[in-house]
Amino acid sequence: GGLNDLLNYGYAVLLSTILQKLFGVGLDPTFGISHVARERSTPLAYDLMEPFRCCVDWRVYQWVKQNPNATELEVTKEYRRWVTGFPLERIDYFDMTLEIQGCIEGVVRGFRRAVLDKQPRLYKPWTQKNSKWAG
Repeated sequence: GGLNDLLNYGYAVLLSTILQKLFGVGLDPTFGISHVARERSTPLAYDLMEPFRCCVDWRVYQWVKQNPNATELEVTKEYRRWVTGFPLERIDYFDMTLEIQGCIEGVVRGFRRAVLDKQPRLYKPWTQKNSKWAG
């Protein structure tokens, strides 16, 4: 319960965004690289969402900080509405500033191109190191 519920809901929003982009470019999310395929799982989506988990973590941190008087950390209607907006936040991706959902689309398209062209170097994942968040 509590903080884990907030994080899990945010990760579900992230997973949904990743799946939309994968289906949009015709990639099958049931085949993964690092995550193992299990019944009704989407390991490729889990693989591609890993670098973006910190975006959810940050959004949840902001919620907790803005709501210090909350006696319990619950997934309320207000929280769901608020956290669902995180894909619209802007992040840096190399020399561009994009909405998170746009960055995810770029990462997914780059992954697809790398696989189809058999050129792994074409895949450019988003990481904190290629963003202003690197510090």
